Amino acid sequence: MKIEVKLDERCEETSVLIRCSEVTDEIQRVVRLLQHSSIEWVEAKRNQSSHIIHIKHILYFYAEGQKVFAQTIEDAYEVKDRLHVWEEMLQARSFIRISKSVVANLEHMKRFEMMFNGNLVVFFSGDKKEYISRSYVQTVKQRLVGYRKGGQ
Repeated sequence: MKIEVKLDERCEETSVLIRCSEVTDEIQRVVRLLQHSSIEWVEAKRNQSSHIIHIKHILYFYAEGQKVFAQTIEDAYEVKDRLHVWEEMLQARSFIRISKSVVANLEHMKRFEMMFNGNLVVFFSGDKKEYISRSYVQTVKQRLVGYRKGGQ
């Protein structure tokens, strides 16, 4: 895939044009990444009330039963979409899957502890904690190294 950026001082709005002979899975993935890279706010519910939460305040999303929640330092809020949808929408940002039931915000990860079974415990802002499954440990390490270097 060839990527080209053209600077134009007269340009008032940034636009992205994709030229292709066919729409492949890769093209669809790039389009979804571009569409979701500007998510700033999440609509959520708690105790029959609707809330709007800024994405930077979310520590992680987690699935419990058939519901998905956004965890902040203060509380957990129910959100509409399934966990895999949040993972896909936010992968271009600082979020990464750390287990089958959790998609976490790298910006809120504060420290890690190794468990005897090979899992890692990650502590977030506000001393919230979740477990990184063994199958996700290597991916999380690689993403953290890239993220800490400024690459994401």
